[in-house]
Amino acid sequence: MIELINISKIFRSGIHEFSALKNINLKVAPGEIFGIIGKSGAGKSTLIRCVNLLERPTQGDVIVAKKNLTTLSETELRHSRRQIGMIFQHFNLLGTRTVFENVALPLELQGLSKKQITEKVMPLLTLTQLEDKHNAYPADLSGGQKQRVAIARALACEPKVLLCDEATSALDLHTTKSILDLLKDINAKLNLSILLITHEIEVVKEICDRVALIDQGEIIEENDIYSFFTQPQTSLAYEFIKTSLKHDLPFNLKDKLFEHPVANSQAILRIIFHGQAAAEPFIAHLMQDFGIKLNILQANIEFLKKEALGIMIVKTINAHDKLDQAMAYLKTKNVNVEILGYANAI
Repeated sequence: MIELINISKIFRSGIHEFSALKNINLKVAPGEIFGIIGKSGAGKSTLIRCVNLLERPTQGDVIVAKKNLTTLSETELRHSRRQIGMIFQHFNLLGTRTVFENVALPLELQGLSKKQITEKVMPLLTLTQLEDKHNAYPADLSGGQKQRVAIARALACEPKVLLCDEATSALDLHTTKSILDLLKDINAKLNLSILLITHEIEVVKEICDRVALIDQGEIIEENDIYSFFTQPQTSLAYEFIKTSLKHDLPFNLKDKLFEHPVANSQAILRIIFHGQAAAEPFIAHLMQDFGIKLNILQANIEFLKKEALGIMIVKTINAHDKLDQAMAYLKTKNVNVEILGYANAI
């Protein structure tokens, strides 16, 4: 549905140049929710604005719904942009227009009749749970309601793609969750491809099918949501996910950890399990088959796209020479396990 081919963007000011994007290649499949995450200044906003040519790439091709937007005339581009809805962090509503009138604006610009506009707008207000606010003005709405208006307006022209530029960054946690639930509902009901950018790892974890990590204008990692969280390939990806999934060691253990075994020390393990492995009684097997007891120091289980993902930090007891065998056993069960260090009594 969306394909970016060798996209680069250079900003020039006098004799100075700044490369905001460098050879970006990306595909978003029909009906997919694809997230792009990165720190501030990484190039996220420039990238998403290149998708609808609000920023024209310095080089490369932007293909949306099988059309190469970079080759179109201005008239053709305006027509193709109707296939691309976009919502922003700060809503961009017109304060002098009601909710209904804000949503109707793109349809008015297309020259539709009042009857046609009403027939299109009212179902969108129902979809976004705004039917009782159609005569309200933006000043009378909460932040979440304003973003719902912006989403309804973005859907007015029946786009095939929805772009979300930090769409939840101005919202509190509860409202963010409601907006993400709405986007998932829209994705399911309309089979709409959604490309979103964010610096919030919780947004990616909540909604995305796949994710790409951007840093200094380059995509440095791309994966499905499970692999991104369970097998990060870069230190930056690990930095993003470790606090979300409680990868860090408990604070009272960090200063007591040895890199290598010492007298009377026991191994500290990080165990990551997901999918079918979450249903396996592997801890019981470690105790029964290997005689190893585990002291659970920290544990967390979440769900990514309805699939369980768990992380444990454990201290082994009486592991000794059976630890290698036990770790090999865990890996046969598709459980990721690593030794974080060694500690005495905690």
